[in-house]
Amino acid sequence: MLAVEGLRWLTECAVAWFLLAKSLLDVVGRRHTMFRCRQTWSVVAIMCRSGGAVIQKSKLSQLQQEQVRVIESALRWLATRKHATPLGLLMHAIEDPEGDSAEHLASLVAPTASLSDATAETRALAIWGLIIDLIRKVGSADDSRRRNTLIAAFRLPRRVEILEPWKSSLGDRFKQLMDLPGVFGNPKPTTTTPMHKAWGRAVGEKLAPMLRERLDELEAQGDAWRLYLEIATGGGRVRHGE
Repeated sequence: MLAVEGLRWLTECAVAWFLLAKSLLDVVGRRHTMFRCRQTWSVVAIMCRSGGAVIQKSKLSQLQQEQVRVIESALRWLATRKHATPLGLLMHAIEDPEGDSAEHLASLVAPTASLSDATAETRALAIWGLIIDLIRKVGSADDSRRRNTLIAAFRLPRRVEILEPWKSSLGDRFKQLMDLPGVFGNPKPTTTTPMHKAWGRAVGEKLAPMLRERLDELEAQGDAWRLYLEIATGGGRVRHGE
């Protein structure tokens, strides 16, 4: 990718220099020679500078995309464990850095180290509260497909239309979403295909990128985690996820 961008930049610069030379030849002896040369030089400078910026931006973009990919993988792993709550898994990842949970969730729990003198439970609550807060910001309404699939995936409080507690598997929880009138189509779908599509977009295009951006900020601002501790505890009642 970088090689392609670099080649394109060099090509654009070569074209711009050619235009400058042509301008000099075309306007020799004319009154506006200096103006035209300055004008063409500006084009050369802008094109070359912007080409360098594109290369630098590409480097940053690749790094950010890799961070998002790692966070997305962690979120998918967290959502597909059948026999443990998300909060419990996050806490286990902090308590046992050599364990299986830590291997999969390091990208989520490592930034909580900026919470000074915090216990494993406090750190787990902080990242869990951040996940809850960002899920609430996905979609513009309660009927958002993406938001509802995230709620099901991470076993957040169910809407009243879903009468039974969340099932253990992600696929079964998506089946429960069929009970939401009109959210995934009318009449309601007969398969979970709409849920899986919405989930893929929600976790990869929305939640993971938002988490990456916020975690970068929180890693340097330990006190800012306090807000998410309050969200996770819900006024004294811990939101474990069902």
